[in-house]
Amino acid sequence: MLHLVTGVPGATKTAFVVTKLDAIEKSNKVNLVKNIEFYNHNKNLMEKFAHDFTYREYEDGSGHELKNKIEILPDDYFNFLGQEFDDLRPDYYFQRVVHFNEIIQRINEREGEQNFKFFLPVRTIYTNINNLKIDYARALTHDWRDCPDGSIVVIDEVQLVPPYDDIKTKDDPIVQSLTIHRHRGFDFYFITQYPSLLHPTVKVLIGVHYHLTRPYGMKTVVYQYGSAKDNPNAMVNKHNREAKFFLRLSNEFSNCTSLRRLTPIKSDYPKVFYFLLRGYCSALLFSFIKFFSPMILKNHH
Repeated sequence: MLHLVTGVPGATKTAFVVTKLDAIEKSNKVNLVKNIEFYNHNKNLMEKFAHDFTYREYEDGSGHELKNKIEILPDDYFNFLGQEFDDLRPDYYFQRVVHFNEIIQRINEREGEQNFKFFLPVRTIYTNINNLKIDYARALTHDWRDCPDGSIVVIDEVQLVPPYDDIKTKDDPIVQSLTIHRHRGFDFYFITQYPSLLHPTVKVLIGVHYHLTRPYGMKTVVYQYGSAKDNPNAMVNKHNREAKFFLRLSNEFSNCTSLRRLTPIKSDYPKVFYFLLRGYCSALLFSFIKFFSPMILKNHH
């Protein structure tokens, strides 16, 4: 799916996305441990149906040209599932997990439900976010199609990143291939200030639009839409939102953008609030004096 994250500078757009990446990486680490357990659990069944794990079936083409093809797999094709990784995981991890689960499904359909455990996804993050401290995240590649299946691609300030910065060109293959990104299990996060800065092809493909605001420098409010909104601040759009929630950042994410390091954000209430507060305090003080003064004078006499 394509996600769009918008908001003015200081709206904590990048920090919002980093919290999501952190959750994904934590899930990756849990799934890596569970997959080792599942691999050991599945060993006996893998030996029982050893022939099934020597090949995979897939469909190619469409219509009258649709064909069922077979790919022969190496003997050690799935051995990595029982291994621990202290460094970067193999690029093929997600793809081969999908292949293993497809084989399990094929066996279950043919032999009846077996006691296999399906493996869990482990996804690779590619991003250009500066100073990102998410473990195992990789630098953004120019062509997302070179990334392994199941990757999560995050592009900060997308309006400055080629080829997405050329909003007038509609035939760039990298951009046009986004129309079929789901075939390989990709997810994208495009971060920019305004929807108008987004490439037209990308904009029409957006499935979730998060718009972040910080009224008077206070808590960040996130408005969630089901498609890209040209004017996310319009009241009619806010009224028809899919969701609205407050963003609460932990200390490890609150300073992840250069803007917040260079220019700390301060609350900026309208001046009328201060006048109202002063008026309220004055009225409260006047009422206190008016109520207690007679009692004080009476006790004094």
